[in-house]
Amino acid sequence: MNLKDFMNLAVKILENKDTEYYKNREIISKLFEGKKEASLEIVKLRLAVIDSFYSTNMGKRLYGLEDLANKINDLGSDQELKEKLKQYINNHNPEKRKELNSLFSCKEIGIHKKGDNSGNAKSLISKYFYFVSGRQFPIDDSLVRENINIIVNKFTDNKKILSNKHKGNVIESLIDLRKELFADNNDNIIFSKIDNLMWLYGKIKKGSLSLILRKDKYQQFIGSDDYKNKKNIIDCLNDNSTLNSLQEKGILSNDLKKFIEEMIKINAFDRAN
Repeated sequence: MNLKDFMNLAVKILENKDTEYYKNREIISKLFEGKKEASLEIVKLRLAVIDSFYSTNMGKRLYGLEDLANKINDLGSDQELKEKLKQYINNHNPEKRKELNSLFSCKEIGIHKKGDNSGNAKSLISKYFYFVSGRQFPIDDSLVRENINIIVNKFTDNKKILSNKHKGNVIESLIDLRKELFADNNDNIIFSKIDNLMWLYGKIKKGSLSLILRKDKYQQFIGSDDYKNKKNIIDCLNDNSTLNSLQEKGILSNDLKKFIEEMIKINAFDRAN
């Protein structure tokens, strides 16, 4: 299996309408639909919902959502912002990227209880941009940071993506990844597909299945002898015979089993311990 196959398999799994991942994504997407321009209140609502579903913890900062909503609203209408994001991806001129880079690096987004600044909000900002662009902007979060080099190095001869070239800048690195590995791909949502792969790989590696399995399947899994014998989700997933048993019981789909088997081949779970 090559990188594109692995990525497309992740997309197929997460496009299942029964998964909480899919349902949550569609709820957020609806907040960005329609031609009505977003007011400050709508921007703040969008941020609050994204923050809740993606656990970016902005709501824990004092005045964090308010500060960020104001900064995003200052970037202009949805259409104006979409154009700026498109230019950001396609133009490497620092001057053309200055406005958005200033927002990514801004540390004055919310405060702690004692009044000092809470720091930047790259993850939540990138997720907002992902949705406002119609899933055509890369996401920067911990799952991508933890797994991008592992996955790319295992499936390609490419050098490390998160290299000194971009000083660990995830967004710049993903733009490069699209250019270097998917140059012949005209798919407008390639960033979404890359994120699907990183997200699914990262969640499974941590043994976090609640957004991947339906509630009844998850409960069936936890109540199964397979789980009781292992007493650990990761140990269950890192065993081919257990995977066969879970698939036979209808807990894991064929595609999900195939994805996890590929993870076993590249020793993904060894890094989770």
